[in-house]
Amino acid sequence: MPETPNLFQVGGQNNPVSGPIDLVITANVITPTALVNRVAAAGGLIKTITVPWPGFAGFIVLIAGTTPYTWDATANIAVAGTSTATGRAMLFVYDPIPAKWYPVVFA
Repeated sequence: MPETPNLFQVGGQNNPVSGPIDLVITANVITPTALVNRVAAAGGLIKTITVPWPGFAGFIVLIAGTTPYTWDATANIAVAGTSTATGRAMLFVYDPIPAKWYPVVFA
């Protein structure tokens, strides 16, 4: 079986649970660096969430910085939406079969 990078392994020496810096939305793309990621203060529109590694299936957490962010369904996110407030966390689950991220909604 091929070796898989443990990018989100809890307690890994170089793999913290929380990202060390805010994710910046660049050209409508974010690239998660940890399990829990804060989206930069500028907010913006996310169209693509980069998959952490080939074969990845799982989830990430995105926290709105000082400005809420939005996402749409034109690339690899299944359903459009918006973070509702600063400091709110959103869970996104990746399914590799349709190659889409699914935002999780808690009532």
